[in-house]
Amino acid sequence: AFAMLDRHLLPNFQGGVEAVRQAVRDLLTNPVNFGFVGTSGLRALVRGASMTLASREPYNISAREILRRRYEQVVITDSVTTVPNTAYLLEGHIGSGDSTEVFSGARVGSFHESVVVKVLRALDDEDLMTHEMHVLARLAASDVKGAYFFTTLLPRVVARGLVFDPDRVPRRALVLRNRNGFDWTLADVLKEYREGVEPKTAVWMWNRLLTLIAWLQNNHIAHSAIVPAHVLINPVTHGAVLLDFKYATPFGEAPPAIAASHVGYYPEEIDEGGPVKASTDVEMSARCIIAVLGGNPATGMMPKSVPEENANVIYNHAGYTDSTPLFKYAALELADHFGHAAESVYGPKKFHPFKMPRR
Repeated sequence: AFAMLDRHLLPNFQGGVEAVRQAVRDLLTNPVNFGFVGTSGLRALVRGASMTLASREPYNISAREILRRRYEQVVITDSVTTVPNTAYLLEGHIGSGDSTEVFSGARVGSFHESVVVKVLRALDDEDLMTHEMHVLARLAASDVKGAYFFTTLLPRVVARGLVFDPDRVPRRALVLRNRNGFDWTLADVLKEYREGVEPKTAVWMWNRLLTLIAWLQNNHIAHSAIVPAHVLINPVTHGAVLLDFKYATPFGEAPPAIAASHVGYYPEEIDEGGPVKASTDVEMSARCIIAVLGGNPATGMMPKSVPEENANVIYNHAGYTDSTPLFKYAALELADHFGHAAESVYGPKKFHPFKMPRR
């Protein structure tokens, strides 16, 4: 537990494995003095620490050697936190975005902070990363009704700065606080459920998105790139949040770019370089739901297993040329309308477990 709390670095700890075990015993005996209010969950922490110690053997080598051999260390030189020149450890590669490489990481220091580090791959897109920071700062300062809650659903910038790749090329990086439990995107869901998720699962996914989109509408801004790779979900709590705000745009303006690999998710006018509207995010989110249902986001075709009541609402708000939307400018009203349509099929609201990964 001591090792886990100090992020396994043990920079000033020389006591060896027996001293670590004693620290664990002390922590369990008197957790209050260690900053805890109880032992709930602490034994799981101890088991995790035990496995970490067994696999990494940090008590056999110095902390400096651990950093050199086990990790790539990245120093953020332009920190927006109160601590300048903060170091972060890249612990694993999460994936590749449109213009960035994304890593899981941790802050090096006296307290633990799990982070996500976005490192710019395409140097020409530095203006997009700067744009994302400005958008997130604007939304974080919003005083629109519901801001106290909805700002907690936004990516939180911890630091920004430069990192150096293996060729010593400086690349812009953005450090975001890790959102515990939100480990899967809808793109991951598409890979796991190739035939599509159950229609009742898609209900909570779209409702969560529409609720957040409604708040963005009230801020007169569109995310402008709601595609499966930019929707992060928590399958246990049925939560959904949006990633990658570098395309976010005020209503009436053209987005700075589009995610070229996701063309089928864009309404026709955006695809042709037109401005975003209050309906843009609603339409793109509907196409995401069509995809996770096993349908075709470009055409709106959905499997026959999707109830007609649900399919009609989704299709009519996905921005196709023959769509007949009722609430495309009012996401919250649409969420309520869709909820009633779902209840007419499934009955009163009920929690339906969803597994990721599937097995």
